[in-house]
Amino acid sequence: MGKNRKYKKSVQARKPRSSEVRVDFGRDEFLSGMDVDDNGTLTFFSESGGAVQPQVIEIGSVYPRAKGPKVLTRLGSDPARIQLDPNRGLFRFAFVFAVDTNTINIDGKLVSMTVPCLIRDIEIAGERWNAKIVPQDIFEFHEAVASPERIGWIHTINNIVSHPDVVQPIAVVVDCDLGHLTRFNSRTEPILGDYYLPAGVQFIYGCGDRGTEEYIANAAIADCDRVASMLLSKVKEMGISNDYFESTDEPYKRYRYWKAPG
Repeated sequence: MGKNRKYKKSVQARKPRSSEVRVDFGRDEFLSGMDVDDNGTLTFFSESGGAVQPQVIEIGSVYPRAKGPKVLTRLGSDPARIQLDPNRGLFRFAFVFAVDTNTINIDGKLVSMTVPCLIRDIEIAGERWNAKIVPQDIFEFHEAVASPERIGWIHTINNIVSHPDVVQPIAVVVDCDLGHLTRFNSRTEPILGDYYLPAGVQFIYGCGDRGTEEYIANAAIADCDRVASMLLSKVKEMGISNDYFESTDEPYKRYRYWKAPG
């Protein structure tokens, strides 16, 4: 089961979008130019005129604002084939997931809801796109003593990489800690404690409240956020019951699961 999401052009005026390119050649490199072909593939040329590949490259979309550019989406690209379109950049992954965690106070307890989804059947035609959002099992946990978002990421990633049908490379769309994602992806910084991002998995940034019509990653995050808010409202209305598992060795006190439809 799943829900098809489509891009529909908004009639509202938008701030102008710009492509963002963050590049690291791993050494001093003098460039003579660059070129973007009709498919949005970027090529750099060295001082001698030959094509040269960066060591690491991230692409994205931003718009201007007074306190600095607002990043709408950002992801790592294949240095051998640099795709400037963030939507087309998803094609390099065998599987793409999104995950969002919302937290509210209920009866004096912090209650967090981690909602993941699978993004499938991506189709792109010009500036328009289609994608299917497939719900996954939802993880609820209480009284976190570390970042609820990062707890939710780790739980979701562990479920993904342990699934026998999921193959690498894998993308996981998130909507916070933008300043840390590059280091998480390079495995130079742990996500939490001594937990590093597993090999074959890469974080993608998608803003959940901007760019949801233009970018698939953003639309998926917005869906996860909506479901998390809805379920937290339901828990608040019902009240906290005893229908939970107690945790003794995790950075939260109790937890339970909500089964995905189908």
